[in-house]
Amino acid sequence: MYRIPISISAALLAAVPLALVTPASAEQALSHWPRQCRGDISRTCRDLAKGEDKIILSCLQENEVKLSQACRKLLQSYGHVPESPGKRR
Repeated sequence: MYRIPISISAALLAAVPLALVTPASAEQALSHWPRQCRGDISRTCRDLAKGEDKIILSCLQENEVKLSQACRKLLQSYGHVPESPGKRR
């Protein structure tokens, strides 16, 4: 049986998860977000578009007054932004 040296196998294991979760583009990173909010993310949170979902959601919440009506309604339905724009819970 052939064994891969530990240093090589550790490097492979470390690289594989990054390759699986690192999107190739912002468009790919946003593909799982509802279409109602993709444009808002691209416009308002452009620098974070490849980041973690929690970071993107925080950006949307911080910029809720700039959101499109469709995105705001969707986030409101999940309780992520208050019913009245600009009012914090």
